[in-house]
Amino acid sequence: LALAFALAAAWALAQRGVGRPAEGGEPYLRAGYPQGKAAAEEAGGRARVHVLMMGMDSIPHSDIWKAFFERAPPESFSFFIHCKEEQKCKDSVESGGLAPFAQVVPTVSNEWCEDLVSPMLQLLKYALAKEPSVGYPVDKYAFVSTMHLPVKPFGFLSEELARRPDESDMCIHQTEWWEPLKNDSTKFAVACFQWSIFSRKDALTLREKWPEPSATTKAIAPPVEGHPDEDFQFKHCIDEMAIFRSIYGLAHVPRNYTGVVNISINGFGTLQYPLLSNQGRCVYFGIDGQPDDVEHKATVDNCEQAQAALALQRTPDASVLSPPTHCGGTPIVYCEEIWTIDALGPNGQRFLRESKYLFARKFEPTASLPNYASVVFA
Repeated sequence: LALAFALAAAWALAQRGVGRPAEGGEPYLRAGYPQGKAAAEEAGGRARVHVLMMGMDSIPHSDIWKAFFERAPPESFSFFIHCKEEQKCKDSVESGGLAPFAQVVPTVSNEWCEDLVSPMLQLLKYALAKEPSVGYPVDKYAFVSTMHLPVKPFGFLSEELARRPDESDMCIHQTEWWEPLKNDSTKFAVACFQWSIFSRKDALTLREKWPEPSATTKAIAPPVEGHPDEDFQFKHCIDEMAIFRSIYGLAHVPRNYTGVVNISINGFGTLQYPLLSNQGRCVYFGIDGQPDDVEHKATVDNCEQAQAALALQRTPDASVLSPPTHCGGTPIVYCEEIWTIDALGPNGQRFLRESKYLFARKFEPTASLPNYASVVFA
């Protein structure tokens, strides 16, 4: 049965361009992102990338982040960090050799599943204040946690993001996560992963619509189309539900729809409803859910990220750990189950390097990642 499942999953991955052997025989993913020098020339420009990191009290894998930024021209990036314990992060930046690249911003109100918007706003405040950079006509704002790592060289990231100068890379949850209004089931707050890459236009929109972040007071989402938070039937983390709707408004689903309908979101594009898998522009790799859930998503729901997750698990030198359950939030209690990467050798590193993804998580702080920079950033 296990062999049959593995073969079925491998076949499904192959149909999507995932898991075929590269020239060197290593597993890889190819899912629609152009690769190589020709793609860079076609892009016709570069983006200045503002890496906006959120964490607790330290920056794990500082050597990898240092190698990532050392390969980038100084004017092509900024790196701002918000931590729950500001001074400890400053000490970590110094001891990890990141001081030439990173700035730790003052800590503001923050609580998982209740208010992670305030740290995002604080990071955007500092990044948006950066003067325009000659030679980098596009600015992009990439949110990561201290358990993320880049899985592409900086140059590739800059050129890829320049291909979509006015678009944000935001990954939309399956529609069962969307939050309807209590009194109108045709209007939804679209559920979006917090880890996103914003265009400058969308970053400015978010900053302008929300109040100044406070060190002591939780951020309150501004009403959208006249509807404050309390008008929604929240089942998930309120802060993650607020980002997409603050920028693009609500999704309006026809009252008497049949089958799957296309919903036009002004400024973002078209979303489908209902849909069992993620949609939008998903450029962050992560594995969430219990093992049976991941297998179901990969084989039944045809979820691309779950298929990639199973393929990574089967890479000989990858150690991926099943998740503990992490719960929080009030008045809604929400639990997440995100798998962690405990070890990744050259095969697993090349797997992510050749994928469609730009960043990946969750890497354990003590994860064994031998020669990561020389493999992934080459």
